[in-house]
This record gives sequence, structure tokens and C-alpha cells, in this order.
Amino acid sequence: MWIDSDKLDWDDEVREVLKHGTLSVGFIGLAETLKVLIGEHHGESERARVLGLEIIGHMRARMDEESKKRNLNFSLLATPAEGPPGRFVKIDKEKYGVIEGVTDREYYTNSFHVPVYYPISAYDKIAIEAPYHALTNAGHISYIEMDGDPTGEPGRLRAGDPLHEGEGHRLRLGEPPGGPGPGVRLLRHHRGPVPRLRAP
Repeated sequence: MWIDSDKLDWDDEVREVLKHGTLSVGFIGLAETLKVLIGEHHGESERARVLGLEIIGHMRARMDEESKKRNLNFSLLATPAEGPPGRFVKIDKEKYGVIEGVTDREYYTNSFHVPVYYPISAYDKIAIEAPYHALTNAGHISYIEMDGDPTGEPGRLRAGDPLHEGEGHRLRLGEPPGGPGPGVRLLRHHRGPVPRLRAP
């Protein structure tokens, strides 16, 4: 509940209450946007990385402008949506047909993420996504997915490394209890400065 919202009547304006909250604009599908605009996403080229940062930088600047102009808390959210990406791609596929790298899957990529299907090292994926965290002041997340337990192999992430803050294990039927399971998902929720990464 926002401050003073309990004092509102049905016909009252909400202007004074809104100033106490955060008004966030979220986005999905940066990778697909880049594919449409220049034929490659930010995991595939430096040119796409530069354009991606320009796009999201423009969106953040627009939120900052509105915050200053209206004296409200507008912010930009790197949306980790699960439902809308599937819904939107279905609508776009019906309207525009199948477009390679855009509507040829069942979902749009979350926010600024490099697509999960794109073959890339954990180090490179995090390095490409890192600059976007400073632009998305309403919230953001980066993750990597890999098969097996990433903590026991040389050159892989280890507990205690800056990226190893949380993990979710997807278990398959028939797997022995207690095993890490294939498809380990390492999550790094960024708050504050993005840590410097060591090259693999």
C-alpha cells in the first residue's frame, strides 16, 4: 500500500499517492529487436552490443527525463517475464509470420539477456550483459545455465566466486537423491556495481 492511499475515496485523484511509489517500465526481447534491426543480436557482434546499449540507454534516459519532469519515480525494469514473452511472440507470429531469430521460437528473450539457445561461455555472457545492469534501475538479473555441477571442474565457477550467489538445480527423473542434476542455473542478482570478472 502506498502512503496515504488508505485516505482516498473512489472519485479522488491518485496524483499525491503515486509520488510515493515507483512507476516502472519493463522490456523484453532486446535480442530479437537487434535481429530485426541489423540481423544479429548482442551475443553475435560488437556492432549489436553497441546498438543494444544505445537502445536501452535511450529508454533509461527517457525514464529519467519523466522522473525529473513529473517529480515521480519512473524507472526501467529488465523484465524477467515468463508469460508475456510467449504471448507476444504468438501474436507477432500470427501478424508477421515466422522470422528467423525473432518469431521462430515460442518466447522472446527476457530483457537484455543473450538468448539461452546461443552457444556462449558463461564468462562472455555475463560480460556482455554486465553494462545493462547500470541502466535498469528498477531491477535486473543475469543467469547462466550449464549441464552438471559447475563447482568441481577446473576453470569453472566455484563457491565463493563473485558470481556464485545462488543456484537452482533442475532435477530429472531417475537422478540419484542429493545430486546436483543437469541444467544447473547460476543466478547473480546485481545490486550496486557489477563485479569485475576474471577471464577463464
